[in-house]
Amino acid sequence: MAVARAVFSVIFLLYFVFNTDGQTNQSFVDTGSSSGCICDLVVNGCDPNCCCDVDCSAADKETFTECSETKNVVFDDRVCVSDQMIFIQNVPFTTKNTGDGLFCIYHNNNKDQVEYSDVSVITSNEDFTQSVNARNVYSYGARNDDTVDQLAGENYKVGDKIILVFSNQVKGYLALPIMLHSSSCNDYNTAGYFQDDATECVRSFSDLSSECSNLPMLSAASYYSNFQVAVSPQAFLLSRNTTSNSSARSGSFNTSLLFTPQLSVPLLCRDNTGVLNQCSFTSPSVPVYNMTTNTCENVVTEVAYTFIYSNESSNLEQLNVSFVLENIRDNFLQKFSIKFLKEGKEDVFTKSGNPGYLVDQPILAGLLQHNLATNKKAIILSTNSKEWLTVPKATVDGSCSSGVNERLSVTFDVNTRSGCMIRLNRTSDCSLLQDMVYAALLGTSPPDYVASFGNSDVQNAADWVKIINDKPANTASGSGGVCSDMVLGMSIEILFANVGYLANPQAKIIGVRFKYEQPQEIVYQCIGQFCQGSGSASQYVEVVSSVSFIDISQPPISDQKSLPEFQSKAPSDFFHPFL
Repeated sequence: MAVARAVFSVIFLLYFVFNTDGQTNQSFVDTGSSSGCICDLVVNGCDPNCCCDVDCSAADKETFTECSETKNVVFDDRVCVSDQMIFIQNVPFTTKNTGDGLFCIYHNNNKDQVEYSDVSVITSNEDFTQSVNARNVYSYGARNDDTVDQLAGENYKVGDKIILVFSNQVKGYLALPIMLHSSSCNDYNTAGYFQDDATECVRSFSDLSSECSNLPMLSAASYYSNFQVAVSPQAFLLSRNTTSNSSARSGSFNTSLLFTPQLSVPLLCRDNTGVLNQCSFTSPSVPVYNMTTNTCENVVTEVAYTFIYSNESSNLEQLNVSFVLENIRDNFLQKFSIKFLKEGKEDVFTKSGNPGYLVDQPILAGLLQHNLATNKKAIILSTNSKEWLTVPKATVDGSCSSGVNERLSVTFDVNTRSGCMIRLNRTSDCSLLQDMVYAALLGTSPPDYVASFGNSDVQNAADWVKIINDKPANTASGSGGVCSDMVLGMSIEILFANVGYLANPQAKIIGVRFKYEQPQEIVYQCIGQFCQGSGSASQYVEVVSSVSFIDISQPPISDQKSLPEFQSKAPSDFFHPFL
């Protein structure tokens, strides 16, 4: 009779087995591992929750909440009591009797079934290679980064780095600083060809007075001078094909395939109230520190790159760089943007959906134009989204901005609340103050129609929704710092619905309403010792605008045919001979 290789000791449990659940009074420690106590890592010290650690006293084990050596152990449910099972008084394990089985394995003495086979140490290169080849091992290829001259195609592809050549004949790439591990600027993020982007980050200083004129990232010249842009990677193909010497490659390029960036004018300067105005100079100078005002003057706070590429190929033809300059006292937020325009297509703008609106895209809005000669209606739509549906945005000091580009765009399905402050004093003209509030809420040229879809045609006025704008007819009045019937807020309510197929719904705007807050009385109240005399001190009143989107979609009707009625019929002699 053959003797089975695997010998099992089987215990007859009379319809009950041994398992764990809840609290027990039994203390039992046995990891069942041939390597000893796997969680004992501290020499001459007690490892927390390591129940098999001999350095742990009974008092230490009273503080344990679990036995960590059993966390990653795979238990065999055919075993009566697992070798790795640990029972200790204050851990959530107990024993109980169940009637789930009749037999279980008490001990398995076949090590081939419960232990890994031993593997010999490899000491030769041949044995190492043989072991590697016997497995599917992934190996990393050669490193390919900016320190190696990368082979490129003849033309730019989407996402390619834009090649620059600096005045010292060094090759580089155009950067678009971003926030990386913190809010501080990381200047090593390269811009990608044909990828519009906008970033912002914080510029920090340790000593502004000494760093003002020395930090290149504060000066406008760093962003448009002392370098040229490669029309295409072909500017360097000649050097790669003629020589492999790295020093020759760094200075070998076709100068006819390079162009110089152009400075966009007029330059814009932001004053200390946050208002943008045309600068008094046409060429930006190096920032200088003003000891009187303790400010660094003419610092670049915004940089905008606009690339013009060929209508016939992907070659770059022109780079226009525009700036916003400001006097700063401390750390500030620096903004960057890059945009690609096809030659002769400078009036390009992005749709907000095709056809339905996409979430977080600006709401298209414009003014209705009625041509009496042709009796046709059309919508005047600006290519600047800041002239569409917008809400006020506060400047640095919290006051209401007056510039068109300083407003906040209303984006689809994003509920928004925005506010800013207007100044009030004892001699304020209430009527003029109300006009300032409406200018902040509506803008200088408020739209009267909103596009139903994100791609609505401006020539089809029927595809646009008229804004319900019931502006209050009351007139603010008062004097001596008291103004009655003042409207200080407005909410924009937008109704939309999903249309089309359920599998691919398209969002359509159904209605838009400007809902003004109830008129109220505001009273000038001066606080502090500056209230004496002519009462020139002022206070601020908040102007608030909010946007809410309301989904009024009508879901498809679920119509199912009723279940057929079950009719059972028996033959006429079914109950024969009883009936």
